[in-house]
Amino acid sequence: MRFLIIGCGSIGSRHLKNIKNLGHDVSGCEEDKKRAKKVSRAYGVKVFDNLDEALYQDYDGAFICTPTSLHLPLALRLAKKGIHLFIEKPLAHNLEGIKTLSEIVNRKRLTTLVACNTRFLPSLKFAKRLIDAGKIGKVLSVKMECGFYL
Repeated sequence: MRFLIIGCGSIGSRHLKNIKNLGHDVSGCEEDKKRAKKVSRAYGVKVFDNLDEALYQDYDGAFICTPTSLHLPLALRLAKKGIHLFIEKPLAHNLEGIKTLSEIVNRKRLTTLVACNTRFLPSLKFAKRLIDAGKIGKVLSVKMECGFYL
C-alpha cells in the first residue's frame, strides 16, 4: 500500500517510520524545508515540501498530522480524491465542514479514523462493557488522566 504523511513533526515522523517498517511505500509532505530534509535523510523517503506536488501521485491512505486548524481542509481535499484518512486528534478546531467531510467519506466509502489510542485500552473497553450491560448504574461523569512520552 502507498501512504502520504502530511506534517512530519514528532507524531508524523513516528507514523512514517512505523508504516515504512511495516513494509509499505510511504512519502511525506512537510512545508518546513529543514524538517523535510531531516526526515527524508533519516528514513530514506521522499518528502514533498508542498501538497500540490505530493498529490501528483496516488495514495491508498493519508495521515494528517498538522496543526488542528488544518485538519479539516486537508481531510476534505484528500477525501474528494478518494484517499482513506487517518486524522490526528482532534478532528477540527470547530464544527464547520465536518458534515461535508462525513458526506464525502460516506459517499466514497472511505475508511476514516481520528486518532484516539486510548479507545483500545483494555481497561476502558472493560468499563464500556460494564456500562453497556447496566452493571454500574447511570454514568454522570468520567475523568481520565493518562500520560506517555511520544
